[in-house]
Amino acid sequence: MKKTVLITILMLSFAFANELPSWFIKNSTDINALVKEANRVGKTATLFFDEDGCPWCKKMIKENFKKGKLLKTLKEKFFIMHIDNFGERKVIYKDKKITEEEFRKSLGIYFSPTMAFLDSSGKIVALFPGYRNPKKFKIIIEYILSKAYKKYSYSDYLSEREFK
Repeated sequence: MKKTVLITILMLSFAFANELPSWFIKNSTDINALVKEANRVGKTATLFFDEDGCPWCKKMIKENFKKGKLLKTLKEKFFIMHIDNFGERKVIYKDKKITEEEFRKSLGIYFSPTMAFLDSSGKIVALFPGYRNPKKFKIIIEYILSKAYKKYSYSDYLSEREFK
């Protein structure tokens, strides 16, 4: 009986787990190392916060990270590290070493999914909570790659784009 219950629980956890793309960084939570490697190869260090069973996370992964027009750009220009919103793995960021959940809370992240983009010094320069369809996600990627965050808030960037 106990064995059957355990197997059922394991099967359900896999059914609700979000299948991350193979090119995501899943086996490390050392953000300092992520930033260093991203700088070395000219990519943008990025964090993807999600949780098992989140339908919006699953939709964003499927639509933006596994297929579509942005996939090539994402693979070429970004190192994306997975952070589990309720995870217990230790995150290394700056001089902190805390759990994934504590790290998420320290950033004030309360939505799944959330994307966090870091600059070359490791500073988080943009947080985007919630699901974004491919069209809206493309604008976010353009905002980050153009480094417009140095001049504009995202809302100002969107307004500027409308006038051009």
